[in-house]
Amino acid sequence: MERRAQVGWGSAVAATAVIVALLFLSSNVLGAVVKTGSKVDKAPFKGTPFDSGDVFLGGCKTTLTYTDTPIFNITNGNSTFNASTGAKACADLYGTDDVSVLAYVGFNGSTWTQATSASDTITFLYNLSWIASASAKVSKSASVTAETYIYVESYVMDETTGNEAVSGFASVVSIDLTTTSSMTSHKVDQMFKAPDGPVALTAGNVYYVEVYLYLEVYASVSSTGSSSASASLTLEPAGHQSKLVSITVS
Repeated sequence: MERRAQVGWGSAVAATAVIVALLFLSSNVLGAVVKTGSKVDKAPFKGTPFDSGDVFLGGCKTTLTYTDTPIFNITNGNSTFNASTGAKACADLYGTDDVSVLAYVGFNGSTWTQATSASDTITFLYNLSWIASASAKVSKSASVTAETYIYVESYVMDETTGNEAVSGFASVVSIDLTTTSSMTSHKVDQMFKAPDGPVALTAGNVYYVEVYLYLEVYASVSSTGSSSASASLTLEPAGHQSKLVSITVS
């Protein structure tokens, strides 16, 4: 008999889908878009933290460990997260074990009305520290997957037209194992820059900006035998910080 469990945080969790937490620019930064020159915003950021994640468990031998649920600290810009997953083959020949943790870490800001038409680039600077690992052991004809991901995703949205003005997508770390192997990636205090643009901004239109860290830890095993898979991800290893350092509009 397959078991399914879902775990979430606060009102942000939905039962059937992964919830997107958006990281918006604070109002004082957005106002700078219409000015000449560049503007840099740093912590403490103005806005409301919005952190969310989902856990999905299925099968007979999955394991999950949460030390830190996803949290964005608006005072210093820090993002914390710590999760480990594991899966082993079921006794049922057609059984599948899978466990996944999906999270978005950020904060909500405000919209702005563009005073004059302009072309600007919005750059998000992160100081990222993490330990990511994945391990896969395959026996017989099993299908095994172990994955760990960190992505930076960002958007400039035109609320007046309902269209996306520009978007950005960058991979910080990506580990995807489907055969017998293991891999660990460890970075401490890595400066990571994610620019959006240049984007054409139309006078009189209302805009808002989204940027967030997307985190995923996944393990899956299909078939019998001694196959296993595990994955883990830790932001902010002991003594270090993963944080949004600054937002620059220029």
